[in-house]
Order: sequence, then C-alpha cells, then structure tokens
Amino acid sequence: MYPGRAGLHDWHIMLCCTPPSRRLRRQDFSDRHRRHSVSTRVRLFWCALSAAALTTVAAAQPADFGRGGSSRPVRIMLGGGATVPVGDFGKKYNDGYNLQGSLLFHFPGVPVNLRTDVSYTRLKLNDLLSLYSNSYSSASAKLLGGLANLTVPLGAGPVRPYVMAGLGAFNVDPAQVAAEAVESSVSFAINGGVGVQLRLLGLEAFVETRVYNVFTDEGIIDRKGIQMIPLTFGVIF
Repeated sequence: MYPGRAGLHDWHIMLCCTPPSRRLRRQDFSDRHRRHSVSTRVRLFWCALSAAALTTVAAAQPADFGRGGSSRPVRIMLGGGATVPVGDFGKKYNDGYNLQGSLLFHFPGVPVNLRTDVSYTRLKLNDLLSLYSNSYSSASAKLLGGLANLTVPLGAGPVRPYVMAGLGAFNVDPAQVAAEAVESSVSFAINGGVGVQLRLLGLEAFVETRVYNVFTDEGIIDRKGIQMIPLTFGVIF
C-alpha cells in the first residue's frame, strides 16, 4: 500500500525534524562499514598473496638447502669483523679486528657439521698503557689461532641459524710495555657462539658472534685467561 498524501507529509516532517547529528552519525557509520569491508578484503588479499609467495619459495628450494644450498661436502668461509676484549683483558686493550678462514665439512645423514677455523686477531693497548710501548707493533696484542668446532643447524630456508662450540689453540703475542720482556706462547682455547647463514641474490653469507677464552699467564695478560667476543661476517663458497 502506498502512503497517501498525509503519509508523505508525515515522512517529510520526520526527516526535517531529525537532528543533523543523527543523520551524520548514520552516514558516518555507513562510511566506516564500507571502509572496514574494503580493509578486510585488502588484508585477505595480502595474506593470500603472502602465503602463495612463501609456498612458491619453499617449493623452489633444493632438497639440500638446509645445509647451505650446496651439495658439496666441503665449503670455504672467509670473513672478518670487530673483536671486543672483555673482563680484565678488556681493561688493558681496546677493541680490535679479526680475520677468519674456515672449512665447513658436511657428512650425509649426520645432523651436525664439522668446521675448522684459522683466525687472526689484533688488539691495541689502551691509551694509557700505549704511552709506555716502544712502537705501534709492540703496542698491540696479536693472536693467531686454530679451532675445531661442531656446528648444529637449527633450520632450513633463506635464513638458517646455527649454534657452534669447539676447542683449539692460540699463539699469543702480547703487547710489550716499557722494558718488560714478553714472549709469544701457545695456549689452549675454547669457544662457543651462534650465527646465521643467509642467502641473498644468489650469494651465501654468514654473520656470527662467539666467546673466546684463551688460557694464558704471559705478560700483562690476566692469569685467568683472555676473554674476547668477535663479531664476524663474511661469504661462503
């Protein structure tokens, strides 16, 4: 039944008498509802797109990607970075640098890898003690070490974390202060740390940090040993 003239007149009065604030609230609610619906559809679209991309990446990875993306049993790692001395050793030396070369061995069916490292570290005496040294060379401690480590991969994919630990030995050439006679010595060492292997644009890289403890009582080095934390990054071939 269509409203008569009186009915239309009543609807006109109700519309005219409705406060503008109520009409604005109704319009605002409708706009928010439309925006929420669009936002929900956009989020669902991006979630579906992300899931499809992850599925494609996972399907594209080779079966041996979890061990570094290579089927070779031996790989070469080259890197370098900064070294921070800590403890009593850090009171005598400033931050320095490190260079590192490694061989990474993978054995099929074994969940851990064997890794051998050769590292060189140089640390400069702090400013006060360096005043009593004879030259720049004698004002620096030099450590050349070899280590055997076990590494445990913690996952597969383009980002692969790992943990490592091992032992070895360092040839320690401490800094010379004033007329103090110092000699280099070979000392037992242990280390442990964590790292991440990355695959970026076809290049394999790694970033890692660990704690070295070199047991020595030579020169001005604390008798409890040398403690230092290297941060190393590099590439894998």
